Amino acid sequence: MYKKEILSFIAIIVFALLAGASDDSTELFIVISINIVIVVVAIVKTVEYIKSKKAERAKAEIEEKLEETYRKLDEIKEEERNIKYNKLLKKLSYTNKVIVYDFDHYVMVDEKNSQIMLNEHIYNFNDITSYTVLDGDVIVIQEQIGGEIISTSSTDTGSMLGRAMVGGAWAGDVGAVIGGLTANRTTISRVEPSTTIYSTFHDYLISVTVNSISNPIERLKLEDDELKTNEICALLSVIISRNK
Repeated sequence: MYKKEILSFIAIIVFALLAGASDDSTELFIVISINIVIVVVAIVKTVEYIKSKKAERAKAEIEEKLEETYRKLDEIKEEERNIKYNKLLKKLSYTNKVIVYDFDHYVMVDEKNSQIMLNEHIYNFNDITSYTVLDGDVIVIQEQIGGEIISTSSTDTGSMLGRAMVGGAWAGDVGAVIGGLTANRTTISRVEPSTTIYSTFHDYLISVTVNSISNPIERLKLEDDELKTNEICALLSVIISRNK
């Protein structure tokens, strides 16, 4: 039953009792009416409880199905990733160094045959002429006024070009190069009556110059992964030093 139907049922019973009731049966009528109200309230509450439980079960079933769908999608993505990885491995006759970045992008090295794979393209060591590290850092500005937080963002393209470094010139000190990129990135300035906070998020890009007319530049996007940026830069520095 629904609420409207139950209330209609109560009204019919009450009117019937009122129509047939006499002065001597007033107390009995009151007792019966109270009992009817109690029973109906209990029925309404029971119906509401059952509905809420059904809604909870339906929500739980939907969430379970979504989780299962996401799990299957993750399995499919992982399988596709493994297939791609194995295909790339077969392109090189031997692989003794693999750097994974950006989930399914790889830098692979075959030191035995002096070859390196960048963006699924294979190059000889002596095809790597130089590299440049760019940091297109994004500055996020948060201004708090009267309890409200207003956020805006901008890209410091000028400083990005100013911090570009040629790998050949810095082959012996990659850590210092990246360290210079990451130093003093966050500043906090306070202006009454508001507070302004500046936060910086890095967006690293390694631009590798190769000995190819058709494709002279390989770009490796590492986003904010400083460790992988260091590792790849160190690897490229070693290769360039061996070419001398």
